[in-house]
Amino acid sequence: MLLWIITRLPENPITGRAGPISGEGIIIQIFQIAFLILSIIILIKRTKSKNIRIKDT
Repeated sequence: MLLWIITRLPENPITGRAGPISGEGIIIQIFQIAFLILSIIILIKRTKSKNIRIKDT
């Protein structure tokens, strides 16, 4: 996601010019952010449930 943002800035350090910003590109970035957030939530809930099981035994 960060690479996509950097390459869309004018005079960026990677290509020297800004890349196009399309509606599809923005939607893909939104889905990537949602995937990251959901993955973090799942990992947090999973580690909490494992900690509870360990304390119970």
